[in-house]
Amino acid sequence: MSRQTAFCLILLCLSVTLFAGNTSNDSADHSVVGTVRSVDLANHSVLIRIGDATETFTFNNQTLVTYGDKNADASHLRRGDQVVVKAQKNKAKVINASAKVTGTIENIDQAANTITISVGDKTKTIPFDLVVLVNHDTGEPAKISDLSTGDHVNVSINLAAEAANKQGSDH
Repeated sequence: MSRQTAFCLILLCLSVTLFAGNTSNDSADHSVVGTVRSVDLANHSVLIRIGDATETFTFNNQTLVTYGDKNADASHLRRGDQVVVKAQKNKAKVINASAKVTGTIENIDQAANTITISVGDKTKTIPFDLVVLVNHDTGEPAKISDLSTGDHVNVSINLAAEAANKQGSDH
């Protein structure tokens, strides 16, 4: 067997293996975490920014939409919402949006990894790992280091992670 024939056979085997691997994942569920860029209720789709890329997911009346820990529908989704989308291909089965808190930063405690936000006459102290900060003007993610005491902020809180955190600390 010539080298050229052997090379072609190896290339063919690799192509078949890669193609077969890709088709088996097409029907598998996958989850993505991202930021809502837009919602098109007429076309039943939501555009999600995932890192530097975007992906469009379709939804229907069978798609479970939650906002924080409450059932909702796609009309509740807003630009800048942090979401976890569970989908098969590009069809969303579950869309979980984080709850939002709008208020003023009272304290940023780097040592305790918490941020305290004043909302009206109440305050809420939230661990950094449950907070998703979004720039109100651009809808882009913000960093804790970009903020100062006294800043007015819109904060998304991942309530599913908060509930898991509470269960983990109870044991």
